[in-house]
Amino acid sequence: RFVERRVVFRAAPRESRPPRLVALHDVELADGVLDRVTCSSSPQLEFAGIIATSLSDKAANNARGRCMIPDGAFFGVPFNSAAFDFSYVGTDLAFSNVVAKTSGGAGVKAQALISMPDFSYDTASFSVDCALDNGSLEELMGIFNLPSDNKYRGAVTGNIHVEAPMNSNLVSRLNGYGKFAIADGHLNQFRIFAGLTDLLAEKVPGVASIVNQSSGSADFTIKNGVVSMSNILIEGALFSIRGSGKIDLQSNELDFKLQVQFFRKESILSTLINHVTWAFTKLFMEIKLEGPLSDPKWDYISVIDRVL
Repeated sequence: RFVERRVVFRAAPRESRPPRLVALHDVELADGVLDRVTCSSSPQLEFAGIIATSLSDKAANNARGRCMIPDGAFFGVPFNSAAFDFSYVGTDLAFSNVVAKTSGGAGVKAQALISMPDFSYDTASFSVDCALDNGSLEELMGIFNLPSDNKYRGAVTGNIHVEAPMNSNLVSRLNGYGKFAIADGHLNQFRIFAGLTDLLAEKVPGVASIVNQSSGSADFTIKNGVVSMSNILIEGALFSIRGSGKIDLQSNELDFKLQVQFFRKESILSTLINHVTWAFTKLFMEIKLEGPLSDPKWDYISVIDRVL
């Protein structure tokens, strides 16, 4: 774990001070900055360079180093290893070559930048690029403090870029883009699908329940705290769901329009039947999903609604 160290530097003539590599072991920051990071083994931090002691000398900041953490947890998600390079130049703190492996086997690659003009919190901002490979749906739900009840599963891959100011208006000024895909999952266990079964049973005779939706993918952009999703594709053995929509991260309100189609996208039956059933799907199987994220509602979009 981190152990606090106080280091006193005594000035010497510049010409007699060659650059030195400083290595810290068992370092602790006791002010709560790293409360979201816990380390089971001692991390190692190496850096060298110049760090100015006053705002007027900010242009002199030029330090670089590397951090290695054998194991621990980040936001409650255990990881087996993590390492990254960092640089502190001027008023920018950059993290690059971030590579981590979670205890569930997910691979994470990332880079981040924190910009602090004049070291003011009101003008500071950040940006993050992150790629996830072989991620666990249950682990991701743990990051966002969502209950999983051990019933959600799926292998997640994706990438995301986000940027925002580091002040109280972070969510309303959050911007970004990315995509994700889930395979070998059990997605219909999500509460968000609760009302879809009854709606389909009402509109399609003989359908008493919807089979498991096992995979999903979507592209998304984020503008001022509103997530716009496109190319949504959720597939199961019998039905495919396509569409687009928005999620307001401030109000947690959903607004989606979706189409239910028969069979999977890549199946031969889908290729043969969807040409025949396209008109039926377009006229009778368009639905909307609206309301709060905690209790959204599924509604059938009638032909009259579309005409009007």
